[in-house]
Parts: sequence; C-alpha cells; structure tokens
Amino acid sequence: MSEAHDTTTVTVRGAGATVAIDVAPDCPELAEAVRRAWSRATISDIPIARVSAALTTDPTRADVTGTDLHHVMERLTQRVTMQILTAEIGRLLLFHAAALADPVSGRSVVFVAPSHAGKTTVAQTLGDQFAYLTDETVAIDDDLRILPYPKPLSVRFSPEKRRELSADELGLHAAPARPTVARLVVLRRSDDHDGQPQATELDDFDAIVALVGETSSLAKLDRPLHRLADLITGTGPVVEFRYREAESLRPLVAGLVAL
Repeated sequence: MSEAHDTTTVTVRGAGATVAIDVAPDCPELAEAVRRAWSRATISDIPIARVSAALTTDPTRADVTGTDLHHVMERLTQRVTMQILTAEIGRLLLFHAAALADPVSGRSVVFVAPSHAGKTTVAQTLGDQFAYLTDETVAIDDDLRILPYPKPLSVRFSPEKRRELSADELGLHAAPARPTVARLVVLRRSDDHDGQPQATELDDFDAIVALVGETSSLAKLDRPLHRLADLITGTGPVVEFRYREAESLRPLVAGLVAL
C-alpha cells in the first residue's frame, strides 16, 4: 500500500527514531486527521520503520484498520510508539512517563507513572507554562538529554470517547533545543487525596523500585541498574507527588525546573 501513487505519507520523529505513517489513498479524512494530530512531530527524513492505516473493515489492507476514525487514530499512535520503542531498545533509558521543560533553560521534569495515572492530564494542564516533550514515552541519553516525542495527546471527552489531539491544537509550548532532566517524579494521583499535593523525596532503593516497573526493556541496556542509579545521582533525589488535581502541581514543577 505504501507505494500507491496517491498514498499520503506523514513522517514523524520521536525519541530519536523516525517512522513513516502511510494512509490509504481512499481515506482523505484519515489522512487529514493524521497530518493534524502529528503536526508537532512531523519531519522530512528517512524513516527506519513504516506503519500503514486505513478506514476499512478489511484487516489485510493496512497495519491499523477500522471504521471509527478516533479509534483508528488511537491505535495508530500506539503502533507508532511501539515502532519507536523497538528502534531504541538497548540504546536509551526509556520510561513510561510524561515530560515538561522550562521553555528557556530546557530543564525538565519527568513524570513517571503507569497508564491511566494522570500523565496526559499533567502534560495538557501544565503545557501552557512548560514546554511539552511527551505524555507517554521519555527517552534519556547518557548526557541526561531528553529526546522529545511530541506525539498526539489522547484527550478524553467522555467516559467512552477520546480524541488524538496535537500539542499545536492544544496550544502547548514547543520543546526547547536541548531539554535535559532536572528531576524524576513518580506520580501518585488519587481522588481521595485531600488538600495540597504532597511531595516526598524517595531514598535510592525505593526510587529504583518505583522506576524499574515503568521502564521499557531496561535489561537490554549495558549495566542497566547502574545506569538508572547514575541518572538518579545526576538529577537529585526522585520525588513522589501525591495529589488529586494536576493544576495543583504547577508551583511544585516550577520549583523543580528553576535554576
């Protein structure tokens, strides 16, 4: 399908890897949705992998298929993310996390948490002040630099419906030239939390236990636990945020990225 004359190809870059999204030629609505949702990550480069998509009930026509536009877009984002993770296994520290940066200094906070634990909400809520790097996969190199992955954010409009929206559509700040890790934060959101958020520094053992479960292919790295320990040493104690509303974290994040 990717060689069809009228196929729409959108090439995106995230976490240091480049993936081409090929949209079937008879799916203009899907092609426009892909261009819009991935606007912040679009790049002209040679891809290392390809993912095809089509609005169809025929699963043989593309890697990602379906008749519901929003569902196809959501699954497409997941497929692209998996391609990027596969490309970076054994090279970078990869966290299931969101990341926001100071737009000027590039000092960044990495918010580590499992799925459905508030990462996207934090990125969307605080992205009007801090630069959006990603809401899903944070890739960190040996120099503590974050390789941004400005994927679409999956925004919930009702318990049943979500839409993939770009950082441009949401008005989030663009990534600075060289974002670097200032601090790692473990998110613990709870509807039962009362009052202001609680910030607690974790000792190294508790920090590693909390972080290891939210890494991707950590064992594929050379000396993985040493590399994780070096990251903690280089950025200061890992902080645990216990909170209810993302907006309440704004002053805490500002303090962590301040020079």
